[in-house]
Formats: sequence, C-alpha cells, structure tokens
Amino acid sequence: MLVDLHVHTKKCKSGDDKTREVTVQLFSSKIRLAGIKVLAITNHNCFDIEQYNKLKASVADVCDVWPGIEFDVKQLSSKAGHVIVIVNPEKVEDFNALIKSTIGDSTPDSFVINIDNLCSKFNKLDPIFIAHYLKPKSLGEDDLDLLNSKIYNKNRFLKEPSNIVSIGVLNAYDQKCVLGSDVKDWNFYEKGTFSEFKYDFKDYKNFLKLLDKDSAYINDLINQEQKEIIEVYGDNKTKQHPFRIPVYNDVNIIFGDKGSGKSEILASLNDYYISKGIPVSYLVSRANESWFSTLLLPTPNLYFSSTLGCDSNLVENFIAIANYVDPQIVEIESYKKYFKTINKNKNSALIKLNKISKINSNNDVFIRKLGSEYETFKSFLSSFTSSEMYKHFVTDDDFINLKNDLSNVLNKSAEHYKDQWIKNKANSLSDFSIDSINTAVSECTGTPTLPTETGFFKFADERIKLMNNANAIFNNLNKESVVVESTYLGKLGNKGSGSITSECGFANPSNIEKIDSKWLKQNKTDCKDILKKLKSVQNEAFTKNLFDKVSKFKTAYNDGVIKSLNDLIFNKKSFILGSKPYKPSAGEIAILSIEYEILKNKTNKSIFLFDEPELSLGNEYIETNIVPLIKDLAKSGKTVVIATHNANIAVRTGAINSILKTANNSEYNTYIGSMYTNELKSVIDNEIVKWDAESERTLEGGEKAFKERGYYYGEDN
Repeated sequence: MLVDLHVHTKKCKSGDDKTREVTVQLFSSKIRLAGIKVLAITNHNCFDIEQYNKLKASVADVCDVWPGIEFDVKQLSSKAGHVIVIVNPEKVEDFNALIKSTIGDSTPDSFVINIDNLCSKFNKLDPIFIAHYLKPKSLGEDDLDLLNSKIYNKNRFLKEPSNIVSIGVLNAYDQKCVLGSDVKDWNFYEKGTFSEFKYDFKDYKNFLKLLDKDSAYINDLINQEQKEIIEVYGDNKTKQHPFRIPVYNDVNIIFGDKGSGKSEILASLNDYYISKGIPVSYLVSRANESWFSTLLLPTPNLYFSSTLGCDSNLVENFIAIANYVDPQIVEIESYKKYFKTINKNKNSALIKLNKISKINSNNDVFIRKLGSEYETFKSFLSSFTSSEMYKHFVTDDDFINLKNDLSNVLNKSAEHYKDQWIKNKANSLSDFSIDSINTAVSECTGTPTLPTETGFFKFADERIKLMNNANAIFNNLNKESVVVESTYLGKLGNKGSGSITSECGFANPSNIEKIDSKWLKQNKTDCKDILKKLKSVQNEAFTKNLFDKVSKFKTAYNDGVIKSLNDLIFNKKSFILGSKPYKPSAGEIAILSIEYEILKNKTNKSIFLFDEPELSLGNEYIETNIVPLIKDLAKSGKTVVIATHNANIAVRTGAINSILKTANNSEYNTYIGSMYTNELKSVIDNEIVKWDAESERTLEGGEKAFKERGYYYGEDN
C-alpha cells in the first residue's frame, strides 16, 4: 500500500516553486497514475480547506486524503525546523479553525510556532507529528527531544529522513519513519518517493492502531495470511532437538546470536519442502564464489563441429591422410624393355591395341558427392510436402506451384546424377579394358606391355587430394569462434548488466598456445601434437619429404584420441559486463547470485530460502536492489525465509514473522513473533521479549553502536 504523508499543493512561501500549484484535474490523474492509497496535504504554514475538499472529492474512489500542515517550529534550537501535523479527516473543520486562530495575521514566510504551543493546541485533535530528520530543515536535537516529551502519544511521532538508506536503521531502532514525496513539480509526481505499508488500513483510526502496535488489530491482520506449522531441528543432520515454527506465505525473518542455529532451521525447511515435492530455491551466500566458479566451468563435450556451422566433422579426411600412399610411378626401364623386344616380335608389332592410352578421367568422389546432394534434397522435399506447417504461410495454389517447381528440380538433379554416373562408369570400364587388353597381348606374344600411363597423373592427383583434405580440415579449424549461449545474471549498479557467455571454437596452430587446457575436449598436448603433424603434411604435400610426415601423422592419429574436428573443439566461458570481460569482486558475485537465483526461479519455485544474503553486500545495494526483489517475491505469493544479521533486510522487507534464536552458555532458545506487535514469545516457556530490543542487540550491535551509526548517517546528510 503506497502512502504519501508529505504533499504540497500550493505555493505558500516565497521560496516555494510555482510547480507546486496543482489543478484538480492534474492532481486526480497523477494520484491515480502513482497508485497512492492515502496522502496528506501539508502545505507550508497554510491550510486551504476549500482546495482540500475539492482535491479529496476528485480521488475519493481510489485514495483517502487527510488534512495536514507543515509548520516552521523552533524553541530551544537556534534555527527553525519543519514539523508536519496531520489529523483525522473527520476533524477537518476543527483543524481548519485551529490553524486560522494559531497563524492569525502572520504570513507563511514569517510564521514560526514553538513546541509548547504546537502541542498544547494540537494534541487534542489526536494528530500525527512528522519531524524532518537528517535532512534540510531538520528539527534541532534539543527541540526534537522536547517535542517527543510534549506530545500526547509517543507512538504517533514519526521522523522523515532524506533517503531510504537510513530509514531501515531508524525503523530497526523502533524510531518510526516515513518517506514523503515533498512534491516540487506535479508534472513528475509519480516519480517521487513514497512509503509502502505492508497492510492496507481502511482509515485514519486504523493507521493509529498500526502506529500504537495494537496487538489485537495487528494479529488479526497477520492471521489473515496463510501459514503452515513445520517441525524443524536444532541439529538437522541428526534430526535432534525438534521444535515447531510457523512459516507464513510471505516474508519470514530468522535473526539472533551467531551459532544459535539459524542455518539449521533453513536446512530443516529445505528438507521438509523437498520431501513434500515442493519446488524450493535454497541460497547459501557463503557458497557464492563456488557458485560463480561453477558457472564458468567449460563444457566442451556439449558441442560439436556442427555448432560452428560445419556440415561434417571430416573424419574421412583425417582417415584419408593417415592412410595416404603415393601411387606407383612407371619406371623408365619398363619403356626400354618394351621397345627393346617389340622389334624382335613380329606378332606383337601387328597388334596395335596395346598402344591405346588410358582415359584417367573417372572421379568416384565427385559422383558420391552428387548422390549425397540428391538424397539430401529428396529428403527435404519429402518432409516439406508432408508437413502441414508450411501450408499456413501461402495459398493453396502457391503451395502446389512451389511443390511442382521443387519436384522439377529434383527430377533434373536425378537425371544429371544418372548421366554423370554413366559417364564416370564408362570411363572406368574403358580404362579397365585397356589394361586387360595390354595384359592379354603381353601374355600371347610373350613381350612386355607398353605402359598405358606414366603414373604421374595419378601421383599428382593423389597429392592434390591429400592437400585438399588437409586444406578442408584447416579451413574449418580456422573459423572464428562463436558465442553459443549467453546467460543473464544480473545488474551491477551503474556498471551495467552482467552475463556469462559460452564461446565455442576449434583449436588450431595459431591459437592453441592461448587456449587453456580445461577448455578442450581432449588433452592439450595431444591436440598440439596432431595439429603440428597435420600442418607438416600440408606444408610438405608436394615435396619428397611427404612420406615421412604422413608416417608421423598416421602414428599420432592411430595411437591418439584426436579422430575428427569434434575432438579439437574448445569451450570458453567468460563473465561479460556490458560488452567487455570483467572480473567481479566477492561482493559483486554475491549481488549476481541473489539476483540470478530470484529471477531464474521466480516463475517455477514457490519457496525461497536465503542464508545470510547480505554477506559482502553494502547497505545501499541491499536497500535499493535486494529488498525490492524480496518484496516482489512476497507480493507474487511466494514463501520467503531469510536468516540474516542485517537490519535493513529484517525490517525493510516487511516481514510479518520473526524468529529469534538465542545461545547462552550452550542453552538455546527460540522466540517467535512479529516486529509489528513488538513481541517475541519463547517456544520453551512462553517468556516474552521485545522485538525492538532484541533486534537492536543482534542486528545493530547494541544501543551504543546504533547511535554512533546514526550520528554518521547524520553527518553524511
């Protein structure tokens, strides 16, 4: 419930901005836009009852408007400070008359009231007093103490600090605080700062009950919330020292002495919810760095050559290189021997067929590629025509025309494949026939055959194929790495948003030294060795040293684990802030872990358990980031249980259930209650202790520490 108890609607003092003036229409639209449920009109030393009534009527269906005024107050201090006085709308006529008689002929610029007069005149109207505190126009400390002693009910005295950082600490010390918009420009009212109350209160009287911490009223509100009584353990591992606690479908806070068993309660609750099959998110902040390190662990085995856009992992290319053998070259002696005997054998001279040369133009690799492409296209067309999905994007006629066009392409591809297959087969058979005829002539005549080829063509062709196999491998290995996944973790304040990126690529000769061994699927030494030997084959493909290089590659390939492109995959994970790699601090890791855990599980988990989420975090970040996230979880119907030593988390999350753990000379106790009633009751003997006193002791380090911190907050402001 959003409440604004510091609203200006008129330019009263000479220093006020004209933009504080507001029309009824603008007031109504802005209050509705901001979602304000209760507000108080508190102009400087001025109350306009006619304007008040008009503004109140304009938003009566969505917001309750209370009458108020902001006085300049001074008595013991040297300078005047501001104090807001708000009363029940039912007493607006009395309030208006009292203000007129009090201010008299004074102007808003000149009027100042002392504390004695302020309290003696207005106490009878059961008002709420709100004093500026730790901000400009703050009431002096002497006057603050005097006002506190003069007001009719100390529970109705509130303070208004300048920022949200200090409000949590002040509330923890049972100093009731509110934040108001102190609106200066109505055009931007919805962007102002407002107080948010846990429970809706129907009217001014019920608000006073909240301020008075009326136990019956507050317990009625709390008991409206859904809760479950759960058995937990002082020692969860052994299931010893059981006791029962209520867990509300809201924010529940566990605080108290160190080593008193707060974490044991969370562990017990985690086991309980898991046993019931209820989705639970359990975050232990002490494990944050381990969590972050786990996110950065590479997972190269999850990726394959296809991840980087490769049609094949080229295992055939590796095998071809490993099994490469140079074709035999025809020796000069074969020609000498043929011509030496041909003239002596007349029968052989009469047979001319043995002088026919081979064609050497068959290409089985090309034919297999054509066949593979044909089958791929055929499979696609079959899938396309049988799918109902594509029909939704075109008309029936367009779909039929497209199917016919594709079928025509398939038919022509089949004809081309058949023609090339026949041509290649004919060439192969022709060469086989020439070899057979020459062999037959040689056997019949008793003379050596005339070589039908020198063997150089096949020699050169095989070397080129070898080079092409090596080039194909390196062309793929040299592809740029790609980001295959990016996981958003959270925002680090003004530094920007952070993500874990997963980068995938191939190890190659130019990057292998920079690649961390844990990024690779296989041993880095094996990768370096196979790459080095493969590069040697590529470099020596047309030299006399090739056989030695191939032999070494073959040994490494047959004996090693690198068998294809897949085995040279690497996976690198990095934390990216904005657009650059970044190494977060321990505190920043804590920030990311909490945001990630909440945002990741917000939709699929119903229970959230946090063990000291404040570790390594500053109070400002807790207040501006963590507290809103926890509040949002509660608003969305999640059960949140937090073990903490942080006052801002204990107070500002609006927890309706507080569990205090104490440890004194090995004697442990558990107290259960609420900060709203300011009571905590022992589960052992029903002893009652005050929430504010215990929170001051355990969350603030005692009264002295709190007051010193309050002093420094004041210095900062």
